[in-house]
Amino acid sequence: MEPASVAISHTAHPHGKPTLVDGGELHFNLSHTHGLALVTLARGVEVGIDVEWLGRRVRTEALAGSLFTAAEREELARAPDAERDRCFLQLWTRREAYAKMTGEGLSRAAARGDDPDNSEAGAPFEGPRARLMDLDLGETHVGALAVEEPPIPRSPPDR
Repeated sequence: MEPASVAISHTAHPHGKPTLVDGGELHFNLSHTHGLALVTLARGVEVGIDVEWLGRRVRTEALAGSLFTAAEREELARAPDAERDRCFLQLWTRREAYAKMTGEGLSRAAARGDDPDNSEAGAPFEGPRARLMDLDLGETHVGALAVEEPPIPRSPPDR
């Protein structure tokens, strides 16, 4: 298919997540920053991807306090000072990839307390389950991929 013929819609998803027009069961997501772009494609499940440049400076404590679960805040607190920004951005990309997978954005997922990989036992969770994977992107970037885990098919009860 010619790239110019690929049509993308922002209106087909309730929260404006880009979708392929006439893509059938094909789902995609993309992220880019400072000279690196990532694209992910999947058939039959939603996906989200995020990349961050390690030169980005962020207010780690303020953002972690409002967006991260207790387990994520503990992981950040355990990181050596020299690795704190990298650890924060890795956690951030996991959150962002998940939020992009659901199409809701970080603020909605954080407000619900979503913990997609259930790393925090007993945490309230209302969103779809996902497999979260950190991406090894070298010394200049960190990234994460979120792949929706489809519901487990239930067998009809024996009669």
